[in-house]
Amino acid sequence: MGTFWLALGVTIVLFVASILLHELGHLVFGRLTGYRLVMFRFFVCVFYRDGERWIVRVRRTGMPLNSQCLMVPNVSEDRFKFRDYFVGGVVVNVVIAVICFGIRVAVESESVVAVVLFGVGVLNVLFAVANAVPVSKDWMNDGWNVKEAMRSEVSRGDLYRVFRITGAQANGVTSAEMPAEWFEAPNGCPPDSTFGWVRVMMAGERLVAMGDREAAAAAYSSIAVDELSSYYAGNVLAELWYLRLAYNVGSQINLSEQPEVLRDYLKTKLPNAFRLKAALAVFVEHDLLQARAMVARARLALPGIGLAGAIAMEQAELDAFESQIRRMEPDVIVG
Repeated sequence: MGTFWLALGVTIVLFVASILLHELGHLVFGRLTGYRLVMFRFFVCVFYRDGERWIVRVRRTGMPLNSQCLMVPNVSEDRFKFRDYFVGGVVVNVVIAVICFGIRVAVESESVVAVVLFGVGVLNVLFAVANAVPVSKDWMNDGWNVKEAMRSEVSRGDLYRVFRITGAQANGVTSAEMPAEWFEAPNGCPPDSTFGWVRVMMAGERLVAMGDREAAAAAYSSIAVDELSSYYAGNVLAELWYLRLAYNVGSQINLSEQPEVLRDYLKTKLPNAFRLKAALAVFVEHDLLQARAMVARARLALPGIGLAGAIAMEQAELDAFESQIRRMEPDVIVG
């Protein structure tokens, strides 16, 4: 029995190491095809650049087992490649599995080492398949990203724009400071992929940063939420609800019928989720103490974003909302 638990423990440790190597595979293949590293997340640990320094933060978002190597291309759109970057992690897991099975054949079949190698090899094969096979929009794995990017030139262009915006945010540039054409549809074509709707979502964020919240609400409302993953759909709905509650812009909402994807999104520990909770506390529950607590939690969650430009925009929105709370405080107390 002791041998079993030892083998299981070693297998788990090595598989966790395989997850790290999977992300490093993205890093290596990305670097080879002209990408630069923006943020590296391993479970709850986030590494990102702040000026000339690399910062390490603990980020709890409700998805603690996720890992991510976020990179952006340093090349022009016509030279932009995406397949190698996305499949790099899968290739590494396949190589690990082959090595494990190869050594397994060479060692004693009944030994603990043989059992561990076989287990790690099988887990890496399963992990590679889980990342390579596109299943659904709610499982946006590497295979799904490649499939989405290969839909058309429009989807490829939208992916490039999302990367470019993300890269600028990593350098501390806010969306309001970026050229408007970065947020425009490739060749004026409507979105035909997840990346297209994410670009529209980023355009909405830019409009908020520029102070045009009514136009931002229109942009968010134009997004086909059903075509997005639950995470992105919840993000869009959170912004729509917030704009309606805090600034009375956008379409009417039914407070008694909160969509399931929005309820799930509010369970995450992300700044805009806390911001919506603060708006609900003020305008629905008339609870200023709870609202201030939610704003404080949003500010604490800001470093976990890992993108200086995005942090600056969210900080500005939290400042504006907090000022609004102070201005309407007597009305809330009366209510």
